[in-house]
Amino acid sequence: MKLLARADNTLQASIWADTLRAAGIRCELRNTALSGALGEIPFLECAPQLWIERDHDEPRAREILQQLERPMQGPHW
Repeated sequence: MKLLARADNTLQASIWADTLRAAGIRCELRNTALSGALGEIPFLECAPQLWIERDHDEPRAREILQQLERPMQGPHW
């Protein structure tokens, strides 16, 4: 298992994990229920974490997350 990314919130982490799983990358979310401990536990330890199971999936997983950060192409609403 390898830590791939920390998300700003659980929704963002869930979208990332679902996208990676759809691409065939095995992953898991951790720290999804620690937001209430913020202040007692350091922020980085409370943030939702996305972990990948296989180290060799890391380059592809990072590329997928970068694609999610890019603006969508198409007509403006």
